[in-house]
Amino acid sequence: MEQTAADLNNEPVLDPTIVSISNHGQTPRRRPVPARISAWDPALGKPEKKPLFAVSDLAAVAFSLISYLLGVVTIIPDWSISWSLQYSGQIVVIGLILGIMGQCMRTVLPYAFVLLEARFGKSRLQNYEALLTGRAFLSTTSLGWRLALIIVVAIPLGLSAAYKRFLGGTSSAEVSVSLLRPEFGVSFPRLGTWAPPADSVYLSISSMSAFLTAAQYDPQPYPTEDKFPVAYGYNTLLLSNTSAAILDVPITTTLLDLQKRTHNGEVWHISATVNAYLAVQDLSSDFRTNDTTWSDFVEGSIDHNGIVTGGLRTIYLYAGLRDRLGMLPCRNNSEFFYGIYTKSSDWGGMTSYHDLDDEDIARFRRTANKYSLSRTTCSARWHVNETMIILVSGECDPNPIADSSILSGSNMGVIDYDALPFGQHYFHHMAPNTGSTQMDWLNATYVMSVATMYWARALYMLDDGQSFKDSHYAGTYTPTTPNLSRFGLR
Repeated sequence: MEQTAADLNNEPVLDPTIVSISNHGQTPRRRPVPARISAWDPALGKPEKKPLFAVSDLAAVAFSLISYLLGVVTIIPDWSISWSLQYSGQIVVIGLILGIMGQCMRTVLPYAFVLLEARFGKSRLQNYEALLTGRAFLSTTSLGWRLALIIVVAIPLGLSAAYKRFLGGTSSAEVSVSLLRPEFGVSFPRLGTWAPPADSVYLSISSMSAFLTAAQYDPQPYPTEDKFPVAYGYNTLLLSNTSAAILDVPITTTLLDLQKRTHNGEVWHISATVNAYLAVQDLSSDFRTNDTTWSDFVEGSIDHNGIVTGGLRTIYLYAGLRDRLGMLPCRNNSEFFYGIYTKSSDWGGMTSYHDLDDEDIARFRRTANKYSLSRTTCSARWHVNETMIILVSGECDPNPIADSSILSGSNMGVIDYDALPFGQHYFHHMAPNTGSTQMDWLNATYVMSVATMYWARALYMLDDGQSFKDSHYAGTYTPTTPNLSRFGLR
């Protein structure tokens, strides 16, 4: 009877050429052998050829690469993403990225590696075992596959370790000036919860404290020529052996705004071109013999209240037997005589002299230094955190700016009861007779204190009343090219 196609699909076809031979010498028997297996047998499933590039595999590779790139971007400190995420955000993002990469690698890499070994390799069982189990150090595994498996393991581990190394590192973000407009002016950095008094003596000491520490107490040597300008404190810049500048700083409202936007461990980097008080020593000796200049400075004038202004004002230094600190400002606040001299008598306290023929004026005239005062522009950089502001670097234009009106008012001149006690505190340790101070530091302290005392006087007067501020000073300003960056410990 003839078999139908259906029968062929359901019954095995016997091949008469294949026989089974008995070991006991029995008659050979035919063994039924399937000629083919049905492609539609539901018990075996439908066999299909796997495409060379499956959509799922391509998607897994793409997601893995994208995750890797996102992980790298997340930990780069020079980009703002790491700063925005902060440390806790980086942990979450990196953890998610590592999970995605791990899933993608487990889906694609073993199959891809096995295909490569089957197509281009030697099809060694050790290689297949290493690729399927992910064990790179099985014996006799090919060197190429060892390296490939090590790289596969190293990439997520390296990314995992990379973000941890920035715990204590820094990340940064540029801040648009349109969002935060920094205002500068003759100001004092009132940061934190304590508001210090706007007193001239206190302001002078606080401004010069970092410089005085370096000059009197630190073992550091005097700066060499290639180190100038040198920044101290929050607004003090020693430009050279004979010049110094006291810079305008961000006003209180700007600093408080920065403080509100500062998280724990973050630091603002501010760079701007600002105005500054500039004091420069006159190195010529002609002024010592110019009687007209000294007569004008010493004899002074009588103001509308009948009070004599000008003249030499001195204070006892308690350093040598008769060492005194003297100051002689001019009436328009553009020039200033300052220095230590030896008094004719050993009487202490504060004294003043208005007679050009007085012996103390003659003694002061032989040793005093002359300084010019003006306003100039300086390019500077600050670091600001939650509690303090530090001047990092700066350089100044030696030419004065056109508007120096803040120096022109009579009330902007230094007062002896403010300036001399301030100078007494540190020149007591720096008087030449003590022999404990280098002359370089002494000269630098002279020029620095001259600029500081005029800055402190102006700040005190500007804080005293709005009417005085409006009539003598243009007020605060926004620099033309400010730049703000925020750095955080991550």
